[in-house]
Amino acid sequence: MLGKSPEKIRAEFIIEVLGRPVEHVKEAIEGFIEQINKEEGVKVIEKKVHEPKEIEETEENKERLKNSDLTQKLFVTFAEIGAEFDNMNNALFVAFKYMPSNFEIISPESLILKNSYFNEMITGVLLRLHKYDEIVKTLMGERQIIEHNLRKLLAEKGLLNKKEDEGVDNQKRADNQEKQEKNDNKVKKAKKNK
Repeated sequence: MLGKSPEKIRAEFIIEVLGRPVEHVKEAIEGFIEQINKEEGVKVIEKKVHEPKEIEETEENKERLKNSDLTQKLFVTFAEIGAEFDNMNNALFVAFKYMPSNFEIISPESLILKNSYFNEMITGVLLRLHKYDEIVKTLMGERQIIEHNLRKLLAEKGLLNKKEDEGVDNQKRADNQEKQEKNDNKVKKAKKNK
């Protein structure tokens, strides 16, 4: 656990909820505010919850919903929250866990942190990012395995033309090669600029 910062931190932030039905959206936003207030080292001082509004239908949304069972309209709401945090670690924890769309430290106006405190705080952030990266990579790998097995099953059942399957694989290889080349170019530019 991180050391204590000298002063409590006061911040204001906005959290948003999108979903359906409208009753669920209202319950969800209130639930998030309650959860935030129960977090260690966090005290919600003020909140303003805005009424859910229906998401306007766009051509893209209509097309997506046309072939799905999702016929209910989508609603969005947001809450403006003022909170007090015992230390910067608690503020960062809330920012990463609840992913507000905006986060602003109100006070203190200046933060003076010891090297060791700041180092521990950055390490905590990096550990979270590595964990998220690991989750994403795992999900991408599982998705690729499922996709491969599905194509194999469809090919066995005669529902997928072998040429179509090869075309998909070739396109993926080309996409991956293009991504790798872009990354290599970025690394070369970064080395060149040093």
